[in-house]
Amino acid sequence: MKRKLAGFLCVMVCSLFVGCGGGGAGGNSPGGGVKTYMKAVIEGDTKKALTCIDPAKRQQAGQLLEMATAIASGFAQVEGGLDSVTILSEDVQGDRAQVGYQTKTKKGVERRDSLRTEKINGTWYVAP
Repeated sequence: MKRKLAGFLCVMVCSLFVGCGGGGAGGNSPGGGVKTYMKAVIEGDTKKALTCIDPAKRQQAGQLLEMATAIASGFAQVEGGLDSVTILSEDVQGDRAQVGYQTKTKKGVERRDSLRTEKINGTWYVAP
């Protein structure tokens, strides 16, 4: 029961954010951003995950993101760590996109979800 609750909380908290990709803050594609963001969150790298968030919203997102990375990385450790993040779909409409993805742990636990991204000044970031 605790394992399912932790997984559910992880998905819910992680779904509040999305973005980045490519090198540095922000990114070149919505899918690349989701992949970079999810890897950072699941590996507990809050600083890297924050670079995926719209710079105007980073300060207010910081505390929630710290909680998300703690939950997600703790769950992933129990499952042997992160094996992969796979982009399943990108539905781009102008400067907004919905990205479907799947995460898989080294013990084979798979989760599918989708996140929204937003293009700001040519760079893909977290959608509020």
